[in-house]
Amino acid sequence: MNRYVLPVVFTLIVTITWSGCSSRPATSGPAPDFTLEGLDGSMVALSSLKGQIVILDFWTTWCDPCVEGLEHLQQVSGDYADQGVVALAINVEEGRDEVVKFVQDHGLTLRILLDTDGDVADAYGVQGIPHKVVVDQEGVIHSIPLGSADLEDALRQLSKE
Repeated sequence: MNRYVLPVVFTLIVTITWSGCSSRPATSGPAPDFTLEGLDGSMVALSSLKGQIVILDFWTTWCDPCVEGLEHLQQVSGDYADQGVVALAINVEEGRDEVVKFVQDHGLTLRILLDTDGDVADAYGVQGIPHKVVVDQEGVIHSIPLGSADLEDALRQLSKE
């Protein structure tokens, strides 16, 4: 078999898997509500966090850029905690044991939620990871930050309002 066939097939499978059924990412308007289980067994509903600024970070354990993003998110959420910022690190389509090991290995203290079937990622139109969404105090999508500076700019703007 040609040595280029397997990488192409793998890329196609990943692309199809992550593209889901959503035609485009949710980039504005009311944030789709969800309830997910956390690693601690508690259930977290986005709607219960109304009045706070919420950062949603969609990630997986095999995504190298996700590790750096989660570490930055942990730092930023701590820096802005007194301003009503809550960070939810939403693991997409992986098993609890794998996620627990990853969190322990990386010393993460973030609130980790499990989107085991990918429905929440689909509702937000996640087509690649990492993928962050900032939801304002009214439950409306404020922005989709593309990098660390964008995330901090969004938080500074919302915490002043």
